Amino acid sequence: MLALRERSRSLDPALLIVRRGQRDYLSVFFTREASSIQKLADLRGRTLVLQAIRSTSAFALPRAELARAGIPLVAADEAGADPGSVRYVLALAEVNQAVWVLHGKGDAGAFNEGDWAALPEKIRSQLRIFARSRPIQRGLIAFRGDLQAATRQKLEQAMLGLHEDEAGRAALARASGVTRFERLTPAAKQAVLDWAPVLLTSRNR
Repeated sequence: MLALRERSRSLDPALLIVRRGQRDYLSVFFTREASSIQKLADLRGRTLVLQAIRSTSAFALPRAELARAGIPLVAADEAGADPGSVRYVLALAEVNQAVWVLHGKGDAGAFNEGDWAALPEKIRSQLRIFARSRPIQRGLIAFRGDLQAATRQKLEQAMLGLHEDEAGRAALARASGVTRFERLTPAAKQAVLDWAPVLLTSRNR
């Protein structure tokens, strides 16, 4: 949504998507229990195992946090990269990320805090979290800036009331487990916009 807003300059975030009861989430950076890595700066010159480029929590957020710390993230096979950068490899699944780190195919990994909690205990017990990203909203509904006010109001009212009846809740559940929609408060909207510069900058690197 942030990328579309940047291109069109006309999208207005209005509603927050609450999915499975959660309004926001964050990414965790983890490594082996015995690793010397203690902070993001310690990743320089090392390999970070991520999931897929399309992933927000297992690619975009980790990349954004590294960018915020002034640490470049480059593909492992990129030639001529700064030796102080972090090289990434893609494991395609969250559990693969953990296994790769555990068995030395990467120095650290990063993904959603929920994926960390879902790891089998025999794997998670041999790993530890050393850094966390700032939280980000799970999802947003945005409207065109030139949409008629009356039309937008009707759409917002309909979406905000979906969770109040059985048919609406069923429809939400089919939409990737959406619990309900909530109106975006000014503070939450600003938090979204604060993410834009670093996410869009890291996306284009």
